Amino acid sequence: MTSQPERKQDKTSSFLLRLTPAEKSRWHKMAEFYALPLAEFIRRRVEGRPISPPKVPAINVKTSLQMGQVDLRLRHLEKDLQTAIALLSQKQPLSKPTYQQLIKQIGDVDDLLGELRSELREVRLQLSGVDDNSENEASSTDELDFDDEDWN
Repeated sequence: MTSQPERKQDKTSSFLLRLTPAEKSRWHKMAEFYALPLAEFIRRRVEGRPISPPKVPAINVKTSLQMGQVDLRLRHLEKDLQTAIALLSQKQPLSKPTYQQLIKQIGDVDDLLGELRSELREVRLQLSGVDDNSENEASSTDELDFDDEDWN
């Protein structure tokens, strides 16, 4: 005779826990980081069950790789533009106003490419689930380093 599937147990007991506003905020951030409801996050931590960050969807990984390739092409184009600027600085085959206008336009394109590369980098980080501030500021990694939290 087969046994009936184990039913999900109703949670009938509650436990009141007093927290400071800073503690509550930190716990919410930790639960949000792990993409869990606060109650489930606390249950797992108290019971010592593993908590792992959410996996990055495959579409995000693929898109991130493609954006990396675009970024690489932009770097090469930017390098070529910088070489052209250097060559134009050495020789002036054009009239001075035309030459200055070309230099300005090339500089504008160079600036635009730099901005585009920066935007691509931010999108790639968002797609991969990485907080872009965590790479730039050491303090933000400390905020999300929950392994050192004392839950015992």
